[in-house]
Amino acid sequence: MLAFQYQNEVDADLQLVFDQENYLVGASIYGNGAPDLINLLTMIITDHVSANTLSQKIFAFPSASVDIIDMLTPLLHHD
Repeated sequence: MLAFQYQNEVDADLQLVFDQENYLVGASIYGNGAPDLINLLTMIITDHVSANTLSQKIFAFPSASVDIIDMLTPLLHHD
């Protein structure tokens, strides 16, 4: 579950767009956590990050980004 679900944000929304190879190619996010999460999503899109690469990333201070990673890993392209 994403952080905005824990905060009971009824207006929050996340939409993800994948290509035919299951790489993330687009994202739209609305909610209180959006400013932090959009940067992570942009990095995943720009660098064509696969599930394997994403699961190896270490974040010094996990936040809602952990929720995004947990949600995306099964959906992304696997090397």
